[in-house]
Amino acid sequence: MHAPDSHEDLLELLSQSGKAVFAIDSSDRIVLWNIGAERLLGYAAADVLGRNCYGALSGRDVYGNRYCFAECPILKMRDRGETIQPFEIVLESRNDGPRRLRCSILSIPGQRPELTTLVHILSDSGSAHPDPGGFFARFSGPLPQASLAQITPPRPAPAPLTKREREVLRLLSEGKKTEEMGEQLFISDVTVRNHIQNILRKLGVHSKLEAVVYAYQNQLI
Repeated sequence: MHAPDSHEDLLELLSQSGKAVFAIDSSDRIVLWNIGAERLLGYAAADVLGRNCYGALSGRDVYGNRYCFAECPILKMRDRGETIQPFEIVLESRNDGPRRLRCSILSIPGQRPELTTLVHILSDSGSAHPDPGGFFARFSGPLPQASLAQITPPRPAPAPLTKREREVLRLLSEGKKTEEMGEQLFISDVTVRNHIQNILRKLGVHSKLEAVVYAYQNQLI
């Protein structure tokens, strides 16, 4: 699998990989939840998108101690510029109760600090590393500035989105591939790509991930 030169196609690559993936923004809000995460934990995207990660998943360490809470330790590590190594965590699944999982974290810098994203790649504890060879880790990078405490409010969208563009944004937040979006919306792949380019231009962002984060921060979906 060949990595592109930018972050723009990261969502497409993650979808094609079949990995269980979810992502949070700088406020610990779930902004991406793909079909792999739905299969692994049993929650549909509609159940978790827009919710705080700690409230939706009730993460604990392998000893049963509460790990996920309002002061997210992973966000704190990211703010301090520390490398986040893969770790094991117990997440509450819908159908099977607590599940012990391996988690690899990607810190994806945004064009603006408030658009920075933490992508979680999950797999069963006894399975292979969720990001073998560190393929997706190459997308990670440092924060654009020293601390998220200095974040300024998001800019308003320079132009309103159409109903169809909002639908595309929602499907992007569910980790859908271009062809899946086309099938669901009964439009061609080319039309989907045109909608995505219009969304990026209108929101003043450079990647699909940034567009999804912006959308949730500004209640566009």
